[in-house]
Amino acid sequence: MEEQNLNPAPVQDQVNSQPETTQVVDTQVTPGGTLLMLVVTTIAGFVPLFGSAFSLNYMAGWIADNSTVQGKEVRFNATYMEALSFTFFNLLWLVLTLGIFIFWFIPRTYRYYTKHVEFA
Repeated sequence: MEEQNLNPAPVQDQVNSQPETTQVVDTQVTPGGTLLMLVVTTIAGFVPLFGSAFSLNYMAGWIADNSTVQGKEVRFNATYMEALSFTFFNLLWLVLTLGIFIFWFIPRTYRYYTKHVEFA
């Protein structure tokens, strides 16, 4: 019995043999800037509630300010008070529900970030 090749040889486009690649997200970060951001957010994270809100706002703003999406600048426009109320509400519900709120916490956090990101 003769073996058949089930995987035919790939056909290359004669006009454009190179695949077209587009870079969707680009970041312009330096190792020093990344280290500084990590140190600041880690130290602030030790302060209960207020430090968590500051870390949330500072880190999201830093990442957005150093990123572009398809050539457009990204801005994070949440205030510290919005981050504080968001953090307080989520931590309160996590404690009151003994951790069951985590299933609502994750989508709420995603919506919080997407709500406060804008493209310039």
